[in-house]
Amino acid sequence: MPNWVPYLTLIILAVSVLIGIIIHTKQFRTFFIYMSFAGMIYVFEIIIVVLLSAYEYKPHVTSIHYLDNMIGASVSNTFTVPTVATLISLYQLRFRWIAFFALLFGGIELLFIHLGVYVHHWWRTPYTVASLLFYFSLTKWWIRRFQAGSPPIRAVSFYIYTMALVLTFMFAFTLTGSGMYEPGIFKEAYRDDIFFFTLYGAGKAWMITAAIFWLRNWRWLIPAAAIIAVTHYILVRKDILRVFIPMTLYALIYFACCCLVIGLCYLARESVEG
Repeated sequence: MPNWVPYLTLIILAVSVLIGIIIHTKQFRTFFIYMSFAGMIYVFEIIIVVLLSAYEYKPHVTSIHYLDNMIGASVSNTFTVPTVATLISLYQLRFRWIAFFALLFGGIELLFIHLGVYVHHWWRTPYTVASLLFYFSLTKWWIRRFQAGSPPIRAVSFYIYTMALVLTFMFAFTLTGSGMYEPGIFKEAYRDDIFFFTLYGAGKAWMITAAIFWLRNWRWLIPAAAIIAVTHYILVRKDILRVFIPMTLYALIYFACCCLVIGLCYLARESVEG
């Protein structure tokens, strides 16, 4: 059996559950919550996988070793774990369900190890179960505070949501071979790229969030766009950002992605406040 089959199976199951939740709730807010929870996982995996090399995914989608690892990581980051967190938090499932899903993911992890599609370095399965018990409990509490109108929780949620959107699109640029960051922090090129674009993306997300959610004035998007454009120019001139397609095409695609992120942010604001 090809290594990618178990990963694709998880994606299909997770997307099916997520679609079911969205159909049931009939609110864009559900997508907002889902992406906010995905953003939390992004932060965790950047620390645990990229910085600390705790474990490794092996879907064998590409021959590029580290990129293959990150594609595998995106299955849990973007699909399975945040979908279950959304299910638990929106329907306020009891702790026994939190324990069930945490143990289920622990079992899936052991199965993946047995199949040879995932390996531990220093990480252990009990760490996964304990982390998910905490994460699912946190998201259940988080959504209650969010719906109660807690200003700090809402402010952080808006930022994490925007960051998740930005990083998803930036990863798409890497996957398609459109561009790559090479700051020289790590020897492995794709590890270098992913770590840097995460930091850079977090900064861009902060500016977009400030303009749309915090300051609530679209005019602040103009200086934000200027800062991002100048930064991009500097990164290209310094050979930190390498672009592998015509620059005009890259700029057009990048602009379209920025417009989509901004549009999704305004939709999120309206769904939360409507």
